[in-house]
Amino acid sequence: MMSSVKNITIKLDDATAEWVRVHAVSNGMSVSRIVADMLSERMRADQNYAAAYRHFRERTARPLSLPGDAYPGRDTLHDRSGLR
Repeated sequence: MMSSVKNITIKLDDATAEWVRVHAVSNGMSVSRIVADMLSERMRADQNYAAAYRHFRERTARPLSLPGDAYPGRDTLHDRSGLR
């Protein structure tokens, strides 16, 4: 099955238009291909982030320690006697 391709029009300031033309020529690509690739990459990044976030939210929370284990006290955590 072949995917549909849509034509769109974008407006760019002169400096950006010049940059993308030069960038496209130096990479042997069309401006259209450059823009399509950039947008596809952004879409994949957004989708990957959303999937990772969903995975994180679906995980069951678990305690930092087992029942009966005590957290270290403040004095233990901030003991600097070994540094003196």
